[in-house]
Amino acid sequence: MVSGPIPKILIKTDILMTAKLLRRILLSCLPLILLFTCSSYPKLSRTDNEYIQRFAKDWNLAVSAESVHNNFESEFAFISKVQDSVVTNIAHEQIPSKYFGSVAYYYNNRKGFCYDRAVLMEKIFSYYGFHFRHAFIYFGNNRQQARTWDFFKRDLPSHALFEIKTKNGWMVVGTNENWLGIDQKNEVMDLSVLRSRLQKNELIFAKNATLGVPFWKDGIYFKYVYGLYSRHGDFFNSDNSHSYLGFLEPSALIPDYNVRMLLYNF
Repeated sequence: MVSGPIPKILIKTDILMTAKLLRRILLSCLPLILLFTCSSYPKLSRTDNEYIQRFAKDWNLAVSAESVHNNFESEFAFISKVQDSVVTNIAHEQIPSKYFGSVAYYYNNRKGFCYDRAVLMEKIFSYYGFHFRHAFIYFGNNRQQARTWDFFKRDLPSHALFEIKTKNGWMVVGTNENWLGIDQKNEVMDLSVLRSRLQKNELIFAKNATLGVPFWKDGIYFKYVYGLYSRHGDFFNSDNSHSYLGFLEPSALIPDYNVRMLLYNF
């Protein structure tokens, strides 16, 4: 057996092969890295918590999360009260996108669109221990069946709402009206069930709307995407993941989404 130093040419070959392998691994993982790097989420800040407590005091909401989650009835009563308060007190008026998700801004100005009401309620419910999934809804031309590529059109109507996880399952929550996804048999409805009953003209709520305009006025054959907050990156640019991606400007080309919620689409 002959021993001795390893030839330099073999060392260089090993280094090159290792470098190529690492490069392939990095390139194969790059889409996942970017996917999670761009993932957005309306996290609760210390300031959010402070102003949620102010809303709770103004609206006479429950003091503790434990009392809210005693049973489905207590959850439903709380969800309904928060929804009524938001739809009544947050006027339907556009605000600068940099304030999207700011509970302090909503508290001090009392205005916002459907996506503002949605994120405000999501933050309040998150504070009280609920899980939710945000939904982006889009419509087709002239109230016709929405097509997949309609998603990319800016000029077609769209809407934002969410579903909340209750002890009886996922329940869709209106943001422009104060209906809740629960039928006359007290069975909860998610977006899929609501859309199916709407198209069959069988939609009956246990809690009918007394405020606002129904989102399906723009069409009952809508499509929806869980986990999408904005198609064009309009919302989270100033204080979320997009701030780390300045080299990808304009950041408005990157949608605002949450990876975990996107998985509910599959």
